[in-house]
Amino acid sequence: MIRTAVRERRSAQPYASAPRAGPVVVLAAFGAVSLAFTAYVWGSWVLSGNFKPVDPGPDPISTREQAGLIALQLFGALAVVFLYARFLVRPWRRTGRISGDGLILLMLPFMWFWDPWMNYSQNWFTYNAHLVNLGSWTEQVPTFVAPHQDQMLEPLLVGSAYVWWVFPYMLLGGRALDRMRTRRPSMGMASVVFWGIVGSILIEAVIEFVTVRMGFYAFPGAPDRLLLWGGTRYQYSLIYAVIAGVGCFAWVAVRYFKDDRGYTLAERGVQNLRLPEGRKTGVRFLALLGGMTIAIAVFNVPCQFLALHSGTWPAQMPSYLTTTCPGHAVDPAQCGGPGLAIPRSDG
Repeated sequence: MIRTAVRERRSAQPYASAPRAGPVVVLAAFGAVSLAFTAYVWGSWVLSGNFKPVDPGPDPISTREQAGLIALQLFGALAVVFLYARFLVRPWRRTGRISGDGLILLMLPFMWFWDPWMNYSQNWFTYNAHLVNLGSWTEQVPTFVAPHQDQMLEPLLVGSAYVWWVFPYMLLGGRALDRMRTRRPSMGMASVVFWGIVGSILIEAVIEFVTVRMGFYAFPGAPDRLLLWGGTRYQYSLIYAVIAGVGCFAWVAVRYFKDDRGYTLAERGVQNLRLPEGRKTGVRFLALLGGMTIAIAVFNVPCQFLALHSGTWPAQMPSYLTTTCPGHAVDPAQCGGPGLAIPRSDG
């Protein structure tokens, strides 16, 4: 009964019908361009000298912190296997078709490409170099502004997290919105989006507190205002919490808002394409890729505000969290801060 009522309310929304195939075609074209650009940069990275682990530097890491990172990486690998088996392979074997969630799972690994772009304007966010990594591809990205990208790293754990973290977030976020709309049937779309964003900000902040404390990553260049634990390696920007919460809700929205045929906003109109089912599935995949790329831009573009207003890096940062600022141990001000020129890549 509850699920039926929720479906009826969704069907009543203004995006319920798609008389033309325009939206899916536009987003699929955008997704194809995004995929081609990703393939070019990743290919250049693999063939470059940057396809290797980044040196964590001389500072020792505690046994407790190292054990936590190892456990997190093992959990991520097992979670990816479970999610693909449960939401991609099993429905595919049962019906002979890839489900909508299966397409999302196939699309999500390509979103890893956009993860380091929060540092596009200036290095202000860092990953722990003790995590398994093969460096980063940002050195191969044309026009990337931030310097020392040969020392930037993207842990393999982060790539898998775009499956084991983002997909469950989509699932649980959708269920939370369903429950909220069931309890308050009169709630309009603006209220759904508002409370969805508020809830996402709170959840994201709690999770970030834990992962920063674990040493998974750090925000050494976060702006000096509205900081928790400011001046320490664990400092956390409340401005970033808002940006990240809005970005995470955008992920949820990609999967949650559907038309009366069960297609997401990105896939609207695919039923009107005169194509075989296999090609329609390909178009849906590209459209989801395009839609999710836009959703990640909702996060990455505002992050440039934080990058361009970065604070002075804390002096106590360990070497394995300062790889993109080689001179940190000598003078943290070399990493950027108020009143300083923004360092720029020579590429």
